[in-house]
Formats: sequence, C-alpha cells, structure tokens
Amino acid sequence: MGNTATPISEVSEPKDDPKALIANEIETLLQKGKELQDSKHFEEAGEVYTIIAQLKEKQCVDYYGLTIMYQTSATCYFEAKSRKAIDSCERAIDAILNDGRIDLGIGHCFKYGHVIQLNLGDAEKKEELFNRGDQLRIQHNITHSCPMKKVEESEIRNDKQKVLQELRKENAGWFWYYIPNIQIYAGNASDVMKRFLNMRLMVNQLTKRK
Repeated sequence: MGNTATPISEVSEPKDDPKALIANEIETLLQKGKELQDSKHFEEAGEVYTIIAQLKEKQCVDYYGLTIMYQTSATCYFEAKSRKAIDSCERAIDAILNDGRIDLGIGHCFKYGHVIQLNLGDAEKKEELFNRGDQLRIQHNITHSCPMKKVEESEIRNDKQKVLQELRKENAGWFWYYIPNIQIYAGNASDVMKRFLNMRLMVNQLTKRK
C-alpha cells in the first residue's frame, strides 16, 4: 500500500509571530511618518510617531527606541505648535528614567521645560518639569545644575564666548550631545541662548540612527 497523505484539514498553518507583526507595522508607520514630516504635516506625523512609541511600549524591551519615538513625536508637535508635545516630552523622560539613565533624565527635565515655555508659552509646565528634575536630583543624591539656568543668572550673559565657556564648565553631556557645533553659531550671547532653546528635539533621528 502507498503512503496515505495527511488530509489538508489536519495540516497546521504556521502562526504569525506577534513580534514580527509589530515590527512590520512599525516599519510601515515609520515610512508614513517620514512622508508626513517631509510634506510638513507635522501634527499628523507626531500622531504617527506616538502610535509607534505605543507599539514599542508594548514590547517593553527597547527603552532607547521608545525614547527616540517620543522625542520625534515631540519635535513634530512643536513644529505644529501643538500641546500634545508636552505629553510626548514627559513620556520621553519616563522612558529615559525607566532605562536607568537618571542623570540624563534630570537633564531632559530642564531641557524640555525650557523648550516648552519657548514654543508653547507654558511657564507653569516649565516650573513643573524643573521641580521634577530637582526632586530626582535629591532622590538620587545627584549634583546637577541646569547650564541654561546658570547662564541666565550670570552677569556675563551678554558675552557670547563667556556664555559658551560657562556651558562647557557644566560638563553637561546631554547638552553637548544635542548641540556639538554651538560654538560656530553666529550672533550674540542672546542668539546662542535662543538657538539652544529652539533646537529641534532629535530632528531626523530616524534617518541618522540605525
């Protein structure tokens, strides 16, 4: 007798890997988000990047990637002058802290506080984030001063080179990470301060990072 073939109904079809499905969805959304950014539909792009971040949050493994997505969504929302940027900033801070990068999280509390006030005019949220940074510093016994806060209070704030020197003395790695070429900016000390606060939050990170 020949071999009996297994009935088709009894053949188990391969199941889709949930992680692979999420990865494919993220890849599709990344392309959509970039297209929306390129066409200057910033609020819609911000919403797409927020969805990507939420998908990554379900995986709970890649805090770095999660941080990048929330920062990118914040960048888009700021371009659109949308208050949704605030939530994205706070979630980015949460991701940084959950990744154990406490000092960086503290720095971002001050950074985002400044940027939110500048772009959205929300001084109350700025103070709230400043207070969060201070509380984290106390909680973890970390000596930290905001370089921008110190320069704002400095008597030499009208001297561009001295402003830059003051910023360097703070040894704020997070500051120089985002602005490696601030010394080449034209203008006076006030311009330097303004350019820092106006820096787009992680613009083009999707294309610059692997």
